[in-house]
This record gives sequence, C-alpha cells and structure tokens, in this order.
Amino acid sequence: MEVCPNCGNTSLVRDLHLGGQLRCSECQWVGSQVPSVDLPAATISAIRWGGLLTLVGVFLFFCMQLFVWGQYSFDATLLIVKQYSGVAQEEDYLELGSICNAIDNHECAIRYFGKVLDMNPRHKTALANLGINYALDEKWDLAKSHFEGYFSMGGNGYDVLLWYGRVLDQIEGDGASIEWSYLALASKPTYQEAAIDLIEKLSRVGKKIEALSIIGGMAEGHPQQGSVWSDLFQNMSQEIIDKGWPSSHEKESFLLAKVKGRHFYIPVALKEHHSLKLFAIDRAVKHLWMDEDFVFANQIQIPVDAPTHSLEWGGQQFVGREVKLEQLYIGPWTFKGLKVMACGQCPFIFGEEPLQLIDYKLWSRHQTEFLTVHHKKH
Repeated sequence: MEVCPNCGNTSLVRDLHLGGQLRCSECQWVGSQVPSVDLPAATISAIRWGGLLTLVGVFLFFCMQLFVWGQYSFDATLLIVKQYSGVAQEEDYLELGSICNAIDNHECAIRYFGKVLDMNPRHKTALANLGINYALDEKWDLAKSHFEGYFSMGGNGYDVLLWYGRVLDQIEGDGASIEWSYLALASKPTYQEAAIDLIEKLSRVGKKIEALSIIGGMAEGHPQQGSVWSDLFQNMSQEIIDKGWPSSHEKESFLLAKVKGRHFYIPVALKEHHSLKLFAIDRAVKHLWMDEDFVFANQIQIPVDAPTHSLEWGGQQFVGREVKLEQLYIGPWTFKGLKVMACGQCPFIFGEEPLQLIDYKLWSRHQTEFLTVHHKKH
C-alpha cells in the first residue's frame, strides 16, 4: 500500500496535469513515487477471517433456506429477498403462501396469505387458503369467517365447500357438513376425498344405506379389490352382517344418492347376515338380475331346466336362468317369493319387478339426484 511520505495519508492519486505524478489529496505533496508500506499481519488476518466468515454466513443462509423450503428454496429465497427489499407485490406473497401450502407449513401460509389480504381484502384465493389453513390449525371460528367471506364474493371451489363443511362439523356437531360434502361432490363428481368424507359421516349418523349407495356410485357398482371403495364397502357390509342394520329411521325409509354415472345403487342380500351386493336400479329392465356366483355363494341351487330370459344391457347380451328365492333382503327389509335371473358374469340389476315391492320418489337438491325409498304397506 502506498502512503504519503509527508503526512502518512493513503489518499494518493495520479494527476494527469502533473505528468502522471502522484499527488496527496490531504497535504498536496507531489512526487513520482513513494515507498511501499505493508499492512500489519493482524490487519491482513482480520481481512481474511472477515471474508471467510462472510462466505460461511452466506453458505449457512442457503443451507437454512434449503432446510426450511426444501425443493422450493431457490424460488422462496428470491421472493423473501424481494420482501425485505420492500418491492414484493401481491402475486409474490401469493406465491410464497402457495409454497407454504406445498410444504404443509400452516403458520407460514397464514402469514403470507394474510399479507395478500392486507393488500386486497377481496382476494378470493387468499380468503379460501386462509380458511383452509386456519381449519388445519384447528382455529375453527377464524376458518369459518374467512370461508364465509369467500362465499360472499361468489366463490364455490369444490375443495373449499368440503373444508367449510368440516369446520361446521367442529362448531355445530357431526353431520352438519353432509350437505356441503354433497355440494363438493356435485361440483366435482370424481372428488374422492369428498366422497370418502361423506360416506364416513353418513355411516356415523346411522345412514348406512345412503352411504352404500355413494360407494356404489363412485365404484360404478363394482368396488375393485384393493381399492378404497372396496375397503369401505367390505368394512361397512361386514359390520351390517355382524350387527344387523342400525336402529334408525332407515328401518322405515332411506335415501339413495346418485353421485356419479347413470344409476342409483341399492344394497341387496339373499340371506340374513350374509354378504351384500350393490345393485344398479334400472326401470328399463324387467327383472332382478345377478351373477350366478352370488347365488351359489348363498347355497341356493339353480335348476338346470329353469326357464331362461335374455337381457341386453351395457352393450352386451346375457341369458339368465330363473331362480325362485325364499326371501330377499333390500336394506333392512325382507321380501318373500321373488324370482331372479342368474347367469355367469351377469350384471347386478334391480329392475322394474322388484321396484314394485317398494315406494320411491325421485327428487334433487344441491345438484344431486336422490331417491327416497319407503317400505310399501301391503
């Protein structure tokens, strides 16, 4: 380092007007060269350690960002730098809130979606996300107020409908959310989470047949082995086989819901405390049809010389043999002397003839069709 030999100052500059000679800006000394002075070893060491500590600090900062934000650390870091620089906009906080959702950090999501709402109190996405995150944080009243703000501005997202119902269950009691789950499912018929919520809630309040009808609709009558619908159906039907139908208003009447596809589905058994099957209701079909394996599983014989009937259904042709049943169980009700048609790989269809055993009324609510089914008084 060069210093002025006159005053010891380091403020030396080369002055082109003086032929490129050095000039001290403090004492105005002029000369062509000065002796070089080395910095003290302690100063050099301090500079080196300062640089090293700065690098370590930067490294630790990025490690912390990676730990907190995971795969989103780069994007989150840029957004946070914008925030602390005072240039973050509404969309930046919205993106940060979405990243918080992705890493399941509810407190973080509430903080950033709250900043969006501070900037724009009518921001529907922020209101919906705050409602969901407050619910996940079990702050039910705060969740409810944000959801209602969202709905007041015309919001109708299927996931928000479901979450609002869950909040109502916590505030008003189990079952309060059933209509909201139906609304969510009507908004998106393939919404598995809403269907499972609805099935479990209906089951808890004793509406087993209605719950089974939803399983039938979601699985289109055939819960595949290993699927969530198969597990729900097996658990519920086994409970009914072991304990019988619950003592509830379903003893006199019950609802069937059409949540997906073309048909209502109704649970039928051939013997008491035996396995159930879900039958598609179709008034265009005359008889009750079923797979012969279901008949044999109930230890019912099919006469070799039994009369046969043909059926065209779902683009396929079937020929079934007529079987006279001693009894038939439709939900909790028992009927006697009904004939059915059985064949290999036959569909399970509840046709016009068995429908005459019951009274039913078709109606709709919340974009969902229902059948109210009553036991016919003979």
